[in-house]
Amino acid sequence: MKKIKIKNISKECFTRKGFGVKCSVSSCQDACCRYGADFDKESYEKVYENRQLVEVATGIDLDLCFENEWQGDKDYLGGDCILSKVMPSGYCAFHSPNGKGCVLYQIAEKHGVSRRLIPSICRLYPLTWSDEGELIVYDEDGDDIELDCVCTNPEMMSAQSLFETQKREIDDIISF
Repeated sequence: MKKIKIKNISKECFTRKGFGVKCSVSSCQDACCRYGADFDKESYEKVYENRQLVEVATGIDLDLCFENEWQGDKDYLGGDCILSKVMPSGYCAFHSPNGKGCVLYQIAEKHGVSRRLIPSICRLYPLTWSDEGELIVYDEDGDDIELDCVCTNPEMMSAQSLFETQKREIDDIISF
């Protein structure tokens, strides 16, 4: 199974505290879902393989959920990525219309579909990777982590580091 190649890991990944609670049960307002997600080609294909489940969960025709052009970025699972659309709700097309969170996480958990259905950028958040092949915390790359995010709230943080709390996803997505 292909993975994203990482050469270095930022010190912040080991020193920043990680998730103490799941986003789906936190008080955050799903700020990270207010943008389109960079869908790995592999995730895109898995979404289409599970089209019926996804369309029932979102209430949206899957063909209306993505931008028209691939980005040409080889640093994604499957060797490319495409952006999901932001819908009139102000959230990603895959945000749950019935509340918090992403329908793709719900489908993976409820129906036993591979978590590779979920874009790697979402699964690793607030970790990401740089163009130089370094695993970093999202805000180290100049992007802000939303202030109401569970990963910035000291009351909801784990005693473990982000690297530890995201280890399951790192192991599936990243190779060193």
